[in-house]
Amino acid sequence: LRSLVESIRHRSGVLSIAPPMTEGATQPDLRVIMCLHCGDPYSIEKVLGPLLGHSTCHQSGERSVCVEQQIDDKTKKVEVILSSYHSAIDFREELVHGFILVYSSRRKASIATLSAFSMNIPELPIQLVAVTDSSAGNFHQTAELNQILVAEGNNLADQLNAHFLTSEANQRKSNFYNSFFREVCD
Repeated sequence: LRSLVESIRHRSGVLSIAPPMTEGATQPDLRVIMCLHCGDPYSIEKVLGPLLGHSTCHQSGERSVCVEQQIDDKTKKVEVILSSYHSAIDFREELVHGFILVYSSRRKASIATLSAFSMNIPELPIQLVAVTDSSAGNFHQTAELNQILVAEGNNLADQLNAHFLTSEANQRKSNFYNSFFREVCD
């Protein structure tokens, strides 16, 4: 994870790389779990890029990053913990403020896992992210499956009263998750 943070910072021109958080560091204002499906055919950079591009981003744990986000004129420290869907249960005893559920729009198994997992989430804010990729394989088959699975994710988000986004290649907007983080703050 640290090498990913450093790689993205180097490419974006941010030279100061914050060291991992130490024991005496302040606790985050918000803690969010980002669940990903093992084996999905996309780079984790597609969903973490908007966070890792921040100059305040640093590794806060073995599988988490912390970033300062501007939310409604206040700076909030947001910790995003990366987990597979099957390992997310490890965090059931920890204080969590929301979930970012990521799936590939190229794999039915990815959204099926997300859908099953989402049924066990307590009343917390949820952000669904469909990672799209129109450059792979047979274009027409891929485009059709992308459309079907993106629509399925959007419908699931409506059922869950969740936010929905698609993440495409080179997605680096620093405000990508802001509306979700705003809801988590409320």
